[in-house]
Formats: sequence, structure tokens, C-alpha cells
Amino acid sequence: MPHPEFDSAESFFRNTFDHAAAGIAQVSPEGKFLRINQHFSEIIGYSAGEMIGNTFQSITHPDDLEEDLDFIQQLLDGKIPSYSMEKRYIHKQGHIVWVYLTVSIIRSESGEPDYFISVVKDITERKRDQQKLKESEGRFRALYDHAGFALGMSKSDSKKNELVNQVWVNMFGYKDASEVLGKSVMDFVAPESRALVAKYAQLRQEGKDAPSAYEIRGLRKDGSTFDMEMRVSTYIYEEELHTIAMITDITDRKNAQKERDQMFDLSSDLIGI
Repeated sequence: MPHPEFDSAESFFRNTFDHAAAGIAQVSPEGKFLRINQHFSEIIGYSAGEMIGNTFQSITHPDDLEEDLDFIQQLLDGKIPSYSMEKRYIHKQGHIVWVYLTVSIIRSESGEPDYFISVVKDITERKRDQQKLKESEGRFRALYDHAGFALGMSKSDSKKNELVNQVWVNMFGYKDASEVLGKSVMDFVAPESRALVAKYAQLRQEGKDAPSAYEIRGLRKDGSTFDMEMRVSTYIYEEELHTIAMITDITDRKNAQKERDQMFDLSSDLIGI
């Protein structure tokens, strides 16, 4: 297909094409590049001379090609007027370039496909940041799940769990996190301890001093109670106050203390004989 011709009246649009901040390409219905602007050339690393006549398939990552071609076929069949997708190009130097691609079709007066207009934005940096965040979240999740204590996070105003680790699930006798998320922290506190927890939560909400660690009674799913130590801290996320609760089952410690007290009482009685 011959290169689309522009007359002098279209010089403004030619300049727009050539100097746009986004990568722009005209592509034949068969996928061959007819024209690319400077920014597109910079994204893929090839000059216009190297790409004209070559296909977009030749620089598209194999894992993204099937989806891209499916969209192209829908354009040719008139099922959609345009499409957008994230995809990968293979740069001339061999590395991967992530782009956000938008493609529309231009048809002749007879309705036949004339050429595609492809607009691409380099999103490689954003994808790298997303990957780093995903890896960071994975490391955090691993630490979170393997902590030696129950850990839960909630918004301070709602007091409803937004995130809990597996230790929390197991400690309170639930099967999985889905049974726990959305519940109030108070649902895991025995009735006799709720007034104390509410008092300290209100103090923190008001920005006043409150104990960061204290002993209370916990409430399991089956209704049984146990001794636990709750450590609480707060942090600001997205301009909202959040609470982190770290809970340790201190049943063994309390039992050991009772045994020591009983031994002390027995010793005292013996000494007094």
C-alpha cells in the first residue's frame, strides 16, 4: 500500500504527527509500518528507515501477540472502532519496553480498511515500579504471615479488620481469613474486656496517651475465652488513622504464673508451721 500523501494544507497535522509527545505510527491492514514519528522511534530503538515495511508483529513480545492480533481482526471486521491494551515491544537492543497502545482504523470512502493509527505511551517505568511494589508486598506478606503473633490492621474509625495474618485466624479458631475480615476487633475481645479496649481506643483516636500493651481476655469463635496480650500502634495511611493490633496468647505464661504463686503460697505455709 502506498504511503498516504499529505498536501500543503495538512502541514499542521504533519508537524503534529512528527513532533507529538506520544509515539504514533501508521500501519497497513497487513501490519506493516507505513510511517512512524520520532517518539515512536525512540521508544523501540529503531529508526523510521529500519521499520518502514517491517511489521508490528516483528517487534511485539510473543506473549502479547495473540491478544493484539485478535483486536486487529475485530477492527478489520468492524466489530469495534478502536482498542487499547498494555503490551510489550522488544527494543532494538533486546530489552523489553512496556507500552500502553491505542489503535483505531481509517477506512477508504468505499469502507475498505485503509490503515491503522497506533498511539503508544512508554509505561516501562510504571511497570517496573509495580513489580517492585509487588515484590515488596510479597516480602511483607511472608513476614506478616510468619510472625510469631496474631497481627491485624484496621481503620481506627471503623475498627474493622482490613488485613489479618494466619496466626490471627488460627488463634481465634477460624478456618480462613475470609471469616475474619470485616469483623470488628471487639468481636475477638471477651465481653469483660471490651470496656477497657474501647477506652484505650478512644484515647488514641483523640490523640491522647494510652497504654501500648495490656492484658485482656480474648474470645474464640466457639465462645471460649483465653488470656492474651494486645499491643497496639497507629499510623497514618492516605490521610486516615489506622491501627495495628499485635496479639499474643499468654495462656501458658499465666498458667505458669499461677503455678509459681501456688508454690510460693505452699512454701509460705510450710515455713509458718
